[in-house]
Amino acid sequence: MGRYLRPTAAVVIALAMVALAGCSGEVSSLDRAKAQVTAKEKAVTEAEAAFTEASAAFCDASKTYIVALDRYGDVLNETAPTVGDVRTAGADLTDPREEALAGAEAAVAAQESLVAAQQDLATAQARLAAEESGATEAPAEPDAAATSAPLVPVATVDRVTQAEQEF
Repeated sequence: MGRYLRPTAAVVIALAMVALAGCSGEVSSLDRAKAQVTAKEKAVTEAEAAFTEASAAFCDASKTYIVALDRYGDVLNETAPTVGDVRTAGADLTDPREEALAGAEAAVAAQESLVAAQQDLATAQARLAAEESGATEAPAEPDAAATSAPLVPVATVDRVTQAEQEF
C-alpha cells in the first residue's frame, strides 16, 4: 500500500496546485482601493478613540493641577503662612504640573495622528472614486495644508506660558 500512496499523494498535490493556480487571479485595482478605504476608515476610528482618551486624560490632569494651584494660592493668602507651608504647597504642584503637561503633549500628538489619518482616508477615498469612475490618471492629492483647528487658541497658550514664567 505504501507504494500506491506516494503516486496518489503526488496526484492530489498536483490537482491542488492546479486548483489554487486558478484561484490566484489578480486582485483588481478597484478591490484594492476599496480595501484601502476600509483600512483607512478603521485607522480614523482608532485615531478618534485615541484622541478622545488623550483629551479626557488631559482634562483630568488639568483639573488636578488647577486644584493644586488653588491650594497654593490659599496658602499664600492665609494670614500667617509659614515657610514650610509654602514649600509643601509648592512641592505639591510639581506632579500635577508634569501630568498636565504630559497630558497636553499626548492630546496634541493624538490630534495630529487623527488629522493624518483623516488625510490618508481622504486620499484613499479619492483613489476609490477615481477607480469607480474609470479615470486613467491618478487623482489629485488632497490639500496637505488643510488641518483641523488647534485644541486651544494661540492667545490662550501664550497667556498660560506667560503665567507659568511669572509664577
